[in-house]
Amino acid sequence: MFGGDPISPAYKFLSESQLNSFGLAIFLASAKHFNPNFKFIIMDDVINSFDTYKRPRVIDILSEHFSDYQILLFTHDSIWLDRLQRSFPQWIRKHFLGWDYTIGPRIEPWKNSYEQIDELLSHDKPTEAGWMFGRYLEWILQELCENLEASVKYSRRNEYALHELFQAFKERMKKKLKSDHSIVKLTSNFEADIGFRNFCDHWKEPETDYSSQEISNIVQSWKDIESKIECDRCHKLIRYEKVDGYEHISCPCRKLDLKADKINITDKKV
Repeated sequence: MFGGDPISPAYKFLSESQLNSFGLAIFLASAKHFNPNFKFIIMDDVINSFDTYKRPRVIDILSEHFSDYQILLFTHDSIWLDRLQRSFPQWIRKHFLGWDYTIGPRIEPWKNSYEQIDELLSHDKPTEAGWMFGRYLEWILQELCENLEASVKYSRRNEYALHELFQAFKERMKKKLKSDHSIVKLTSNFEADIGFRNFCDHWKEPETDYSSQEISNIVQSWKDIESKIECDRCHKLIRYEKVDGYEHISCPCRKLDLKADKINITDKKV
């Protein structure tokens, strides 16, 4: 229906992303309701035309409605793979390297961003590891800034570098949490390390390079922050919400609520 009138075919008014979203919704609903005894689903690059808002929603749907299904999922999107691994840490991950006539497909265990960074550092490739970590960090900070409704310095090209994103995240945490909160302290300390992005992204004289140990320390510093802003139950990052006049900086399931940290600690002691 469009404007109260039946329209056919649907692609007269729907974009490719809208059509694919509609098709995926019908497919999943059919699998759920018309074939409930065969709990096996194959999904092949279903998010190719989806924007960044819709892609996490597919993961939410799988988590909420298909947790008891066996799912075989293929994708080329490395960022979405990281999201999947966060939400479903128990899933088996495989990486198809290629295929030839003699041995068929070549497969190895798939590594998430942190695992790839660790592998580069183990081969003493700090510049490559720093570049990959910077890319990962920009992705995470974009999600955090959106979740927390942080104010990012305006860019006409809608492009934001690591420095601007981190500053927005740090200032939002400082504004909404107390100055002695562990997250505020950790983010303030991490600020001195974000210069690695410039060194790993551009050519510099060899003697100014970061060492593998230095990059490893920087990565670990961010991991310490991330461990406090990602829920270990719903595997989601914190977000800002105001409900009935009360502010929450919490995960969606509310197990992790940064504004309630001190209350929770007191409760545990009692």
